Amino acid sequence: MLDTYREGWVEMSLTVLANGRVTDVQVVDASDPDARFDEAALRSVSEWTYNPATLDGRPIDQRNMMLVLNFVMQNHPGVDKTIITAMKSIEKALDEGRLTEAEEGLRRLDDSRDLNLQAYSYLYMLWGRYHEQSEQPHEALLSYGRAARSAENAFAPKDRAPHLRSLIRMQILLGHLGAAVETGDKLVEAAGPLPTDDPLVGALQQVRTVLETGGTFEVEGKLVNRCRRLSACPQASGHWRYDLVRSNIQFEEAGPGIREVELACANKNATSPFEVGTAWAIPESWGACTMVVRGEPGAEFRFVQF
Repeated sequence: MLDTYREGWVEMSLTVLANGRVTDVQVVDASDPDARFDEAALRSVSEWTYNPATLDGRPIDQRNMMLVLNFVMQNHPGVDKTIITAMKSIEKALDEGRLTEAEEGLRRLDDSRDLNLQAYSYLYMLWGRYHEQSEQPHEALLSYGRAARSAENAFAPKDRAPHLRSLIRMQILLGHLGAAVETGDKLVEAAGPLPTDDPLVGALQQVRTVLETGGTFEVEGKLVNRCRRLSACPQASGHWRYDLVRSNIQFEEAGPGIREVELACANKNATSPFEVGTAWAIPESWGACTMVVRGEPGAEFRFVQF
């Protein structure tokens, strides 16, 4: 049962068949750490019917489509004052380097039943700060992504800039270059052109140069749990996704615990057991591809795109 005052969102991947029916619906991420919206989102989307994509005038299956379903209340009173007070206390603890105290406060807020999208955007910004200060960049990337997603339906465009800026920094750090450019475009759309002396301008220009010139670049990944408790969403354990921007990839380093790699492309899916040194040359006919890595939570890896 959904909490009376809770808002949130669920991000899903799905396939639209040639007959317009939906299949292969999977939750990719969600605002709620205990997956309380997952079941309602899956049930709703599985019943939808689309106008299918066509090729040469004939309907075709369309794989790996992404969809975000928002659960938003009308006339929500805003962020509760007790939650604001708790967040200010957590922010002070982070400012002073009291990370254990900050984590305890963040986990208490996770349990609050009155979290709307504004509260989630603030909460995940604080989680991002906590993870950065704890030298956990992969977890910080996840948190800042959730903060930005929550802010989309909670704030005016110009007020979403801090969320987007934090997300861009982590995307560049971990090699999510295509995503960084997309987020940079969203930042300009939300806040207007950036000043020429803004450090992000130079950083994003370097990213675009790498992408446009076909240069090789590394990507770092880590399998993390989407949900706080594995029992809340067991299928999400050890699950990592990345939108590829090159047709050639090769795994160069990995710790133990990675089981398989899936290429979820617009026109074809392929799954293979994981092995360091494995390389793929993806045919152009497969279309845009997302790489999905599965295994034990905490497993880290590195690959190159070229």
